[in-house]
Amino acid sequence: MGVLYMQAQSGFQEYLLAPNEGPVQSLTSSATEDGGLIIATVIEGVIHVSRLDSLGSPQWSTSISTIFPPDFWEVWDVNEVDGGPGFYVLAQRTGHGPTNFVDPLVIVELDANHDVVFARRYWNSHGACEGWNAKAHRYPSGGFLLSIPTSSNFHCLYGLTAQGDTTFTNLYSRLPAGAGYLYGATSIQLNDGSVLLLNHASGNLQFMRVDTLGDFIWSRSYQSLLSEKPFDARQAPDDSIYVAGNQVDGLGVLPSYGFILKMGLDGHVGWRRRFEFSAGPDTTAGIISNMALLENGELLVHTTYYNNDLLIRMDPTGQILEVIDLDVAEDPWPGYFRHLEIQPVSDGEFYVVGSPEYYGAPYWDDSVMVARVSELGEIACNATPHFWYEEVVSDPMPEVANGAESWSQWFRMDTIQLMVASTTWSTAPYCIPTAIQEPTTKDALSIWPVPAASGSQAQVLLPWARWDQLHILDVRGVKVYGKDGNGSGPVVSMPLVGIPPGFYLVEVVGIDRQRLTARLVVE
Repeated sequence: MGVLYMQAQSGFQEYLLAPNEGPVQSLTSSATEDGGLIIATVIEGVIHVSRLDSLGSPQWSTSISTIFPPDFWEVWDVNEVDGGPGFYVLAQRTGHGPTNFVDPLVIVELDANHDVVFARRYWNSHGACEGWNAKAHRYPSGGFLLSIPTSSNFHCLYGLTAQGDTTFTNLYSRLPAGAGYLYGATSIQLNDGSVLLLNHASGNLQFMRVDTLGDFIWSRSYQSLLSEKPFDARQAPDDSIYVAGNQVDGLGVLPSYGFILKMGLDGHVGWRRRFEFSAGPDTTAGIISNMALLENGELLVHTTYYNNDLLIRMDPTGQILEVIDLDVAEDPWPGYFRHLEIQPVSDGEFYVVGSPEYYGAPYWDDSVMVARVSELGEIACNATPHFWYEEVVSDPMPEVANGAESWSQWFRMDTIQLMVASTTWSTAPYCIPTAIQEPTTKDALSIWPVPAASGSQAQVLLPWARWDQLHILDVRGVKVYGKDGNGSGPVVSMPLVGIPPGFYLVEVVGIDRQRLTARLVVE
């Protein structure tokens, strides 16, 4: 059993398990009802749970290795039960070890003496409920609603009694199965106890609300050409919901920008903001990992790029108020947070909880660092000369009548103009809205339709006289048309014959590797 101790470092308090047992492999945390903090970590394969009071002093630390033996665990959720000191942990044995596949989800609840109330393991034969970024939503009367998003594009829901017995199992899928992305899903419990499921599949940003019994209430599916995936969500006291996530490339690997959107309790999006980051010579884009909603309605968003961590403070409309570069460690070892979370406290302050990783150092994220702050400036250290952002505002989304509500309903969310994909395609040879373009700080790229005797085509107006590549990509990032190699002329024609109806992205790369994109709809 580990014992926590702490030391001051760079505005943070640093907590290590004594003796120092090695790197923090996984971390999650929650603020407690009395303003303290409970932290679950995995160190050398062992799940540890530690409790700090509101002043940051360690109260207790325990391991649950007798329940779940050391292994390749990932901790997804931890919190106190009924005000503590009892608690629960939601964890999963991952596929990074000898088994090389994702194993079932486990949940354990311990009482005030840290004796086991129940421990359960969940899975099924076809592996759909293996779970990543799973959450345990607590019922006021005890028990949980488990939400388990999966790589197979399912959301598995389990209802548990206070004794851990299963009361229901629901499985929701956005077909086609297998089109989801492992790291693009999560869930939150709303103010009325219902649960909002967030997912990404087949180019869609998807939301589904279920009641406390896991039964369907509504769903929304917004078409996003650039594969935007939700990572975190929060609900305000006025019931509005904020969602944060990232756009990734066609392979679902490399983030290009982060986004924030605000929607109502009915799931309709009011606005969206997009944020891009540059790290000087390194072009690694910003990755939004989590966010928090403060008492005053402001948003805090954590993003990482290169070896920097940023906290972005926004007002309720998404306007940036402050950007702070977190100082993880002093020279000679530059570092960043390999794991980091923001946990609001009821009095308006918040915790920053993280596990650092140091470049070039002889050790690696071997501690948990915690700061409780009321103003971001308290932990600020460095300016961010290479930070820039691009703001995009969309009009409120109108109510769209498109048949019965279902998990597979299709809408499209665009930064400038909303286009709705009908369930039956038009017989027209083409349908390309005029000048649908990315509202960027870069030069604009415009497209428009041109009838042709041999079939429909589109013309692209470039801001350059020369270019290197011109591609049309589908929502998966697959190239359906391409011209490569030292092209010329500001106007380029693209044939659309043979391209199936759908949403596409036109991408042009200049000879200086500058990239411009525009949205394209083919009906």
